[in-house]
Amino acid sequence: MTVDRVVDMKQVSKEEAWKLFREQVGELVDSPEIQPYARIIVEECGGLPLLIIVTGRALAGVNEASVWEDATREFVLPSTPQIYDVEAVVQRMKFSYGRLKAYDIKSCFLYCALFSEDREVDISELVKCCIQEGLISGNWSEAYQRGHDIVKTLVGASLLQSTNGGLAIKMHDVVRDLASAIMSGAEGLQFMLRLYSRSTESLNLGTNPSYKPIESPESNRSIPEGCGFLLEGGVGLRELPPKREQWERGKIIALMDNERLPENPSSPNLLVLFLERNRRLRVIPSSFFDSMPCLSFLNLSKTRINCLPQSISKLKRLQFLILRDCDCLVELPSEVGSLGKLEVLDLRGTEINSLPNEICRLASLRYLEVCFYGSISPNEYAYLPHELFSVGIVSTLFSLETLSIGVYPGDQRWNKSIKAITMEVCSLKILTSLNFCFPEVELLDLFLRTCPKWNDQLLTKFKFVVGYDVKRIVSRVPSSVEFDYNQHGRCLRFVNVKIVPHVVCEVLARTTAFYLDHHLSMLSLFEFGVGNINGLKLCIVSECPRIQSIIDGNKLAETVFPSLEYLSIQYLRDLERIWKGNIPYGSFSKLRILLVHSCPKLEFVFTSSMLPFVSNLEELVVEDCPAVEVIVLHQDDIMDSEIVLLSSLKKLTLHHLPRLFNIWEGAWPSLECISFYKCRNLKKLGMDSKLKYSLKEIKAEKHWWDALQWDGSSLFLDLEAHFIPV
Repeated sequence: MTVDRVVDMKQVSKEEAWKLFREQVGELVDSPEIQPYARIIVEECGGLPLLIIVTGRALAGVNEASVWEDATREFVLPSTPQIYDVEAVVQRMKFSYGRLKAYDIKSCFLYCALFSEDREVDISELVKCCIQEGLISGNWSEAYQRGHDIVKTLVGASLLQSTNGGLAIKMHDVVRDLASAIMSGAEGLQFMLRLYSRSTESLNLGTNPSYKPIESPESNRSIPEGCGFLLEGGVGLRELPPKREQWERGKIIALMDNERLPENPSSPNLLVLFLERNRRLRVIPSSFFDSMPCLSFLNLSKTRINCLPQSISKLKRLQFLILRDCDCLVELPSEVGSLGKLEVLDLRGTEINSLPNEICRLASLRYLEVCFYGSISPNEYAYLPHELFSVGIVSTLFSLETLSIGVYPGDQRWNKSIKAITMEVCSLKILTSLNFCFPEVELLDLFLRTCPKWNDQLLTKFKFVVGYDVKRIVSRVPSSVEFDYNQHGRCLRFVNVKIVPHVVCEVLARTTAFYLDHHLSMLSLFEFGVGNINGLKLCIVSECPRIQSIIDGNKLAETVFPSLEYLSIQYLRDLERIWKGNIPYGSFSKLRILLVHSCPKLEFVFTSSMLPFVSNLEELVVEDCPAVEVIVLHQDDIMDSEIVLLSSLKKLTLHHLPRLFNIWEGAWPSLECISFYKCRNLKKLGMDSKLKYSLKEIKAEKHWWDALQWDGSSLFLDLEAHFIPV
């Protein structure tokens, strides 16, 4: 990646423009087949350094003349206005955006425009936000790495600027105009509504916006008009940012990271309003929604509001009401019942303690997600509403396709009404996704026997908690592990139970992600039946005090866990082996990630005979296991010293292993990252000295690194590797 330079909008000469373009693309522009097209593109850049750099980097490495010919046709505008016209610059920069092939790269680029103007955004913060917003897929570790790779791609394309020594990024004003222009069209709108809307057609937004600029009063930039899009991402305003006429003709308005709203804006054309991430916004003026008759989409996520104004009832055409992570919001007004066209109501992460009865009037509601606040403290519990919502409400919401009800663990209000609510859920005719808590196994049995959608296998997504859950101040399972669990569409968490009921096994047989939590009597997962666990892709086993091995091979006659990709083992005090005995060929064949945490009796992770079964393992984490002495225990069998153990392994993390003295003997794979911490007895690595060893990252304590001795005469490290003290 070349070093980023500060550029402005001043023109350079034709000779300087060509030289700058050639620096970005490389010597391939000298090719007789390519140079004519390159000259035309440079001419169209009008001598503007930023446009030259962004366009050049978009074409770097492209040596097919036909691609350059197509690029020329795409880059050259039918009519060429003055190059100083921001519209023309933005139009040409769209070419570079179009060269971003992957959808997640484009989405992350647009998301960057939603941060405050001129703000330097920490890259780790940006990546975490993109993951939480669902812009990057995969498990947490993969998504986190993918996010950093995306940032590198965008910086390499000069669509983002690297700052603070490479730890943060910012967006150039002209590039922000590009993002605004894209978000004013259909593609941008689909990005903004990505989590909720199946189609943008019902919002009647123009898909071919013109680019007559609206002047933004708080900056020197121009905002593309088109369908009336106005983006003022976090300029820290305490007064109304747009002019009154902009509210009047705007169809899409996005105001993030601001503090105040106008009292009564007149917005007869407004369809979409984004007010999310206004963490200082506490009050919505009482008459704020009085003059927004066409508003269809309202996003108030991550604000500090504690209530909605009564004027919310004026939004007769509202289809989407997003209140996710409004952690001060404690109740919904009864006026919500007036929103007859409402299709999506998202209340995740709020402090809602009950739903008003008027919810039953939302006949068009197809998506409802709510997480209720509760308490098991007698003093606080006495002041909470007597019920979470009235019996009979769920059955009136006959259009529901997605229903998610999260309850406070141990909330007696849920336990009192769950049976009736379960029967109502079973009556929903078009339900396809359900998130539900069954505090007693008998209630799950009732659901399975009564629900036609389950019996006909039409409930395509489910997330069930079965058993008596308890509220923990801090979860002992890492948040990244729970994130990975929640990415699956069919999840079962089985908690605080002593037996293995057949109804749980029935659900387990359809489950892809299983979370076994506080099972008090189980000795091995074999007790669920091999056929019921073989469809799992992810499995978490946590705080099961009697488990001695995850799988007992001595009792197996068939392949086990052939589809399992992710296994997390947490706080198993009696665990002695991952598996014992001989297991059939094909078992664990797809396992990519293994996490082992706080297992005090575990002395090793693998035996040498186990390694062929986990040949696809990519990440291994072993933490807080005080008895572990080696990672791979070599048995009496003779192994070829030239064979690379765990050949697919990319990341190895070994933390808080005080008795660990060696990892394994023999050849090592080409790891990307290795991390050691609090492994005081680890003085050497059993590496084959003939192996060229490549690392991107080495994390370890400085004193350990200084004392480390390598087995063999030498160890070759890739030049990209860097040592990171921890």
